[in-house]
Amino acid sequence: MSLTNHHRIHVLWHRYWQRNEGAAAVEFALVAGLLVFMVLAILELGLIMLISSGLEGSAHQAARYGMTGQGSAISSEERENGILEAAAKSLPDFVDPDKLAVDIISYNEFREIGKAEPYEDRNGSGEYDPGDTYTDLNGNGQWDEESGLAGAGDPGSITVYELHYPWSVMTPLFHNFFTDGVLDLSARIVVKNEQYDQ
Repeated sequence: MSLTNHHRIHVLWHRYWQRNEGAAAVEFALVAGLLVFMVLAILELGLIMLISSGLEGSAHQAARYGMTGQGSAISSEERENGILEAAAKSLPDFVDPDKLAVDIISYNEFREIGKAEPYEDRNGSGEYDPGDTYTDLNGNGQWDEESGLAGAGDPGSITVYELHYPWSVMTPLFHNFFTDGVLDLSARIVVKNEQYDQ
């Protein structure tokens, strides 16, 4: 290779590296994917927060309907449907009310919430076994790990309303952090029913 050819290559190479036309486009191409991902993640986080807030409002509306005895003169199934309708009305419009699950459990006293019915552990196993003596707090004729009864309860009952909504995560990568890509959003409220039959 002659000196002039080597010099020409060096000059061309030097000119190529000093040029910066199109550098912004290349830099944007490198950053655009990350930028779009971050915008989508922020938008979805906002939607999740909106739904969570809506679930809190729905729990309050469901509890308000149930604790005041509205629908107490109708069957318990119709009353629970009324509670579910009251809850669904408070959700944002883009939320599918058919996916909303409302669990309602009533207790006699606040201290019974989330506790098993007391029993006498005769064989020392540390858990309830058939034949152990128990106190039937909910009156259903069997020992229960949860001492409450399903339903909105009677006047003066302590009632727990728990709402669940399965949100399908849309943002790529975050989808993989949740079972089947679904985030379980929930809200819970505990109230004492009014003495509405008096």
